[in-house]
Amino acid sequence: MLNNYKLGIEIKDKEKQIVISAVFDFVKIAHTERIQFVLNKKFEIKEIKLNGELIKLSRKSFASDSKFSKAYQYTYDGENIEEYLDNKVEIRYTGPLDEVFNNGIILFSLKSFWLPVFEDYPQFMYLVALFIPKDFNLILQGNQIQEEVKEDCKLSFWERDYMDFEIPILLSKELKRSKSSEMYEIYSDYNITDNEMKIVSETTEKIQEFLKTKLKFKSSNSLKLIVSAQKLDVNAKNFCGISKSEIKEFNLDLLKKIIHTMVNISPDISDDNWLVYGLINYLLYLFLEENKGNEVSQMVIEDWKTFLFSIPDPEPILNNIQGKHTDILLNKKAPYIFKMLETVIGRTEFLEQLSDFINKDSFNALPGESFIEFITSNLKPNLENFIHQCLTEREIPTIRINKHLMTDEKGRYKFYGEIIQETNKPFEVPVIFDFEMENGVKERRIHYLKKFKERYEFVFASKPVSYVYNGDSSILVQIRS
Repeated sequence: MLNNYKLGIEIKDKEKQIVISAVFDFVKIAHTERIQFVLNKKFEIKEIKLNGELIKLSRKSFASDSKFSKAYQYTYDGENIEEYLDNKVEIRYTGPLDEVFNNGIILFSLKSFWLPVFEDYPQFMYLVALFIPKDFNLILQGNQIQEEVKEDCKLSFWERDYMDFEIPILLSKELKRSKSSEMYEIYSDYNITDNEMKIVSETTEKIQEFLKTKLKFKSSNSLKLIVSAQKLDVNAKNFCGISKSEIKEFNLDLLKKIIHTMVNISPDISDDNWLVYGLINYLLYLFLEENKGNEVSQMVIEDWKTFLFSIPDPEPILNNIQGKHTDILLNKKAPYIFKMLETVIGRTEFLEQLSDFINKDSFNALPGESFIEFITSNLKPNLENFIHQCLTEREIPTIRINKHLMTDEKGRYKFYGEIIQETNKPFEVPVIFDFEMENGVKERRIHYLKKFKERYEFVFASKPVSYVYNGDSSILVQIRS
């Protein structure tokens, strides 16, 4: 268990180097605990001691596709860490300073240093030190724990609740806090108007209440909303960058940014962008439906549908040819996967499952495979293959439906025919029929297609007078009657 720590920082201006000296006091309370930490590859360990004695560390790289690929993992496997007694680690290492300036506002990702933590122990501590100009203010994710003013700079020490090598940071000479509440803080780099403040505040509060009601979501940390006169595309865990031009009531970009931030999704938390994109757009659809009505929410769905046709040359995407838009189709399919699951499972049950998944780990980890397994594990039939085909196949399946209507000897109405796939290989896909009956009742029937050609048949007590196919999923399957 980590008791306390002391940091010493030395800046070498000519070399543009930072030298870190740190001392950690801890008590080992479990046999499995080890000294283990992650350090950016740019940093070099000069010396490390355990209880006054020099020790050696083993070092290993992370996988190239890991979000820690730019770092090494260091571990001490020695046996001379006494349990239930005070131990002390002293470490000294050096690395480069990273800065990017832009017209008075500095917006950059600083790849800084990380300090030792114990493996498999719940008390993790991730610390970062930032070297900034003296006359600038700073905002980032986490809590400031210390600041030291030097001759021409400031050293700002921050404690964070998760590890991330791409840290969104905003620095500005004019940055000031405009409003604060228990759930959010609003900062601005210009004289924000009362009306703009009202829009940001009310939008944030509406989204918070929506997520609480629909997904039982609880915001564990205060949100930091940074409003800038310039375009600001920075979103991360509990950190949202908003440009002045986006501050309009029910502006879709503003809504998506705040929803994105509210559910604690950072680009580095998930390697599956489709999952992040799909979830945010699905929640946007639900939010608009609740606050602006079905007509406005359907406009969001229409945007998902029509996006492909705004691309100058959609053929490389539609015909499984690798083109320059290879990720566009996947992202645009993603909200439909959520909408299709809602349709098949039923909204109430699907939102309950989604709520369980979101609140399970507050999105500290968000692998797509875990989501697919979690959502589809209790479905009959299982839609795991359908989701994987949506994600991995470039082809959009086209199906043709033959239909007939007859009355049987019992006076029931039979709606039947064949579903034929016009694809290179068979897809597993739900084909959704929405009927309106002669007596005004609406009914939904689903046929789960697996083969190139299958027969379907639905029986009704009342005569169906109108019907539509796959109204919620037309980007996942094209239907020809």
